Amino acid sequence: MNLLPRKPRIIFLFGFLFGFLIVCFIEHSKNGTGTSTQTDKGLKTTWYPVQDSATFEKWQENLNIHFSTVDADSHIYGSLSGKNVISEDEWLLQKVSVTCVIFVEKLKLAETIQDTWGRRCNTFIFFSQRLQDDKLGVINLGIKYTSSWHFLCESMNYLWNRRDEISLNWTIFVLDNTYVIAENLRYKLAPLDYKKPHYLGHAVILWGLPYNVAQAGYVLSYGAFEKLMQVYDTHKKCATSGKFWKKEDFYLGS
Repeated sequence: MNLLPRKPRIIFLFGFLFGFLIVCFIEHSKNGTGTSTQTDKGLKTTWYPVQDSATFEKWQENLNIHFSTVDADSHIYGSLSGKNVISEDEWLLQKVSVTCVIFVEKLKLAETIQDTWGRRCNTFIFFSQRLQDDKLGVINLGIKYTSSWHFLCESMNYLWNRRDEISLNWTIFVLDNTYVIAENLRYKLAPLDYKKPHYLGHAVILWGLPYNVAQAGYVLSYGAFEKLMQVYDTHKKCATSGKFWKKEDFYLGS
């Protein structure tokens, strides 16, 4: 009977065990699309896949609001110009308040946002770790950050402490290379109650935990914002609750 030498046999067993663990990890990640509960410093989060039971059409019907199709040229230049006619996007702008928070790495991109899609937000605010520009209103808090989560957490506290001045009904957080179509976002948000905890975005799973990725942007309702600020309400908590860079979206979701 031929036996493997001792060293190759150990290597074979180690490789088999390693492969088995990898398969288990992948299967665990696949199965992590249901409910996930985690407690972190007193914050308990239960995650459920979004159900589309609340639709814009049902919300519109409940308000007894009816929209009519009009010719765009007539509305802007022709017979409807100057009359008591409001477009759907203008009406939603008044009904669904969205604050856009942009994390700036390049001032040129911030300037572009200011001149384009930023105008469709009810309010837009620029934050940067290293840049500051009074003309564009880029806010630099002057803090030495321990992680990107620390930066996000401090930015959120800045906003929360000014909630009487800044509407936080709905807040979307994006990078400066993102283009936000606020009109489409309001369709999704309109039927939802901002006082309840809603956390929206493009969901992925890491280490069995779901979260919304920063590259796609994520949205917090006032209710979700409030729950987070009940936990991360001090500089110390922000600084010590996350240690890895570029994982702020994971820390937020987990």
